Amino acid sequence: MRLIRFPNPILNRTSEPVTEFDDDLLSLLEEMEQVMHEENGAGLAAIQIGTPKCVVLVVLRKGEEKRLLKMVNPRVLDNNAVREIQEEGCLSYPDLWIDIERLNGVLVGWDDEEGTHQEEWFYGWDARAVQHEIDHLSGKTVYARANRKLRKRWEKREVKKNEKGKTKRRRKK
Repeated sequence: MRLIRFPNPILNRTSEPVTEFDDDLLSLLEEMEQVMHEENGAGLAAIQIGTPKCVVLVVLRKGEEKRLLKMVNPRVLDNNAVREIQEEGCLSYPDLWIDIERLNGVLVGWDDEEGTHQEEWFYGWDARAVQHEIDHLSGKTVYARANRKLRKRWEKREVKKNEKGKTKRRRKK
């Protein structure tokens, strides 16, 4: 599996809940983890590899320690009502960085890969990362949050990068 990038319209699609906790789910999680590591990501939603299922991975940070969290059917259950604005990017939209307002603390409920329900409060960067990945499940992207002017500027840059890449590949043949 490969990472899906803009302008693929699947990124705007709403994902379906997982109903079966089986070997297919475990395979999907393994593929997602591999792609996320290959892309040096801090999180990944299944839709970003072309699978419209409610599955996300998030790398949580506690100081220097990191923990990979695998979430199936995640949803925000509660929040601390504190909002912060910080810059965010996304693997599917390379080099697009925008300021996004998010909740600083969220209680999230999800199922693990075996179908066992979990709940945990996340704060700061972890809360932001979890919310970012959950947004993907409903087709919400950083691109959609960017203002029109920024989107147009970024699109022009992407077209130029892609044209240069095509030219380079042609020259090598």
